Amino acid sequence: VTVISPILPDKTAYIIYTSGSTGQPKGCLVTHNNVVRLMQNTQTWFKFNHNDVWTMFHSFAFDFSVWEMWGALLYGGKLVIVPYLESRSPAAFRTLLQQEGVTILNQTPSAFRQLIRADEEFADKLNSLRVIIFGGEALELQSLKPWIKRYGDSHPRLINMYGITETTVHVTYRPILEGDILENRGSVIGVPIADLSLYILNSAFEPSPYGVPGEIYVGGMGVSRGYLNRSSLTAERFIPDPFSQQPGARLYRTGDLAIRLRNGDIEYLGRCDLQVKVRGFRIELGEIEAALTALPEVLEAVVIVYSEAEDDQRLVAYIVSNSEIDYNKLRTDLKESLPDYMIPAAFMVVDAVPLTAQGKINRQALPIPDWNKAAARRSFTPPQTDAEKVICHVWEEVLGLDTIGIEDNFFDLGGDSILALRVVTEMRRQGWILTPKEIFQEQTVKRLSTIVKKQNLPVKITAIVAGEVPLTPIQRWFFDLDIPNPHHWNQALLLEVHQSLAASTVADAIHLISEYHDTLRLRFEQEQGVWRQFYVENKGSQGENLTWEIVDLALKTELEQNTMMKEVGEKVQRSLNLTDGPLARSIWFNLGENRPSRLLIVIHHLIIDGVSWRILLQDLVEIISGSQLSPATSSFQEWSHFLQTYSNSTDIQAEIPFWLNTIQKETAKIPLDIPHVLTNNLESSVKTVACKLTAAQTQIFLTKANKAYRTQPQELLLATLVKTLGNITQKSNLQIMMEGHG
Repeated sequence: VTVISPILPDKTAYIIYTSGSTGQPKGCLVTHNNVVRLMQNTQTWFKFNHNDVWTMFHSFAFDFSVWEMWGALLYGGKLVIVPYLESRSPAAFRTLLQQEGVTILNQTPSAFRQLIRADEEFADKLNSLRVIIFGGEALELQSLKPWIKRYGDSHPRLINMYGITETTVHVTYRPILEGDILENRGSVIGVPIADLSLYILNSAFEPSPYGVPGEIYVGGMGVSRGYLNRSSLTAERFIPDPFSQQPGARLYRTGDLAIRLRNGDIEYLGRCDLQVKVRGFRIELGEIEAALTALPEVLEAVVIVYSEAEDDQRLVAYIVSNSEIDYNKLRTDLKESLPDYMIPAAFMVVDAVPLTAQGKINRQALPIPDWNKAAARRSFTPPQTDAEKVICHVWEEVLGLDTIGIEDNFFDLGGDSILALRVVTEMRRQGWILTPKEIFQEQTVKRLSTIVKKQNLPVKITAIVAGEVPLTPIQRWFFDLDIPNPHHWNQALLLEVHQSLAASTVADAIHLISEYHDTLRLRFEQEQGVWRQFYVENKGSQGENLTWEIVDLALKTELEQNTMMKEVGEKVQRSLNLTDGPLARSIWFNLGENRPSRLLIVIHHLIIDGVSWRILLQDLVEIISGSQLSPATSSFQEWSHFLQTYSNSTDIQAEIPFWLNTIQKETAKIPLDIPHVLTNNLESSVKTVACKLTAAQTQIFLTKANKAYRTQPQELLLATLVKTLGNITQKSNLQIMMEGHG
């Protein structure tokens, strides 16, 4: 029996598997129509013909090969299959290009950077090339300088095409010109192919304003059918298109970040998962890589976040160079364009950036950092005094380095504000007094050794505190708000747990934290309209101060797990009770063998803030790692009494009339565009408008602009806001509520 299955445009042409965040690849179903319309709708740009010679450089497991194969075959051209070993050798591949007279070259930027270096070793030019098409990953324009210096930008033409497997290879088209490089543009990707639509949307699914990052969504005829046998994942990533009039139209959620420029261009920023958060700062790794490759001694650069422990995340830069690297100079040069928190803690020089079989950067194959070689070190001068010896020893322990000298700079060695707190804690344990402010001011061992003080008295161990606690000013402010449900005003963290940690280990640490911090025993009660604060008996052994609970979701699907974690989290956050407790809860989500467990910690805002979280998490890490917590010092009760005394002091009381008079003046109100629409002034009515400064503007703002008036950077921001609102309202009196931590 012969079964004939007709080949129709909407039938699957191929399935390509792409990597998944959970480690489980997903097979993308691409139709015949998806591929044919790609070639038809790009032909006006490229004029492919029978005289063209293409290379099949990429593995057929990478969808760039679809473009290479059918670009040649559909138009009667020649397709050169590049042997695997030659594809791994830039010099051999360059020779092949010349021998075969290749006219159409498709490359990932990572592979092309290596080809550029190989091409410089040849006297003859690749004159047969008429177009080079980039795809597969972000293109750093500065890396094209040597090529354009030799070939110009018109023969061959350089084209940057953004795309993803799920939307059939390519989505956009952008010629790259020498002017783009001279103007130091970002990774511009141009305009969508004619039958595609591209949207940059924020988290509320609304279009992002010009210059504001958002996630790329792609719609139109290139959107594939979805994932093979992964209906829930298909529904999650391929969503209904609310902007289309066509029934059944879908958008693909790419997970890529971009901004729309005022000239209509689109600048690609990288993957959402390459936007990392280190020490509380949200960082684009691509921005650091761009700053590095702009330096003359750096040919290629890759930046990653390296972490040996949950609390020890550091930026590491891997660079390819053709000259000797002076790490101190490199760090100094980077500070001209990047803020301090974006300066890598270590630099690793490699012969070449490792690539995957698809020609993309293989971050997993990068070598483990050698901190002793990679950190910026000064000439070694050994410590002599007791103070120098203890500082060097503590730095070596905290930074994971050997033989630190007295001329070394804490921040050049990879230190930051969080690691500075660890230094202060460890110094205190060893009987020395040092503050984070002093570390920021003095920075070197030699200078710090002259101001560090020996702690002659033993650390005061606070007895278990009990009784009434005066409300602090911010707590009193909270209750004066008279919100309908004061119990539900919390902060929460959801942490991904390393798979080496058992639930019982974390539970024991949570139990110790519950007993250690006296604020977890605080309760609040309203009597005759007045709120009071008091301690309850320490019942940490019963787990009533910071409760512990395990939710087993191991047998659920990933989608069900995400849904149930959200539902449980919302329920837990509604369960806090100011009077009866608890005011703090922890939930362990067991997600099975294929996903790391999650730890949710929910604490009422009355007993925690941003600074307190860092202390609590540091204590949690130290307990889990086997360290002893330092003896407790001042209690929250003592702190509250101190604030009471301070607020009643003569100096503060003398200022009160001035401030009361100031806030009693008539204050301007921001005019509404459509006054009758907003009936309730609620949190749900709030919208956020963001404007992103360039790296150069940020550096000027943080280091130079504020010096003109001897202000802090945040005071300049406040002045800018006041001036803007003053122009809008035409009033001179404005009230702006500000919140500070620490």
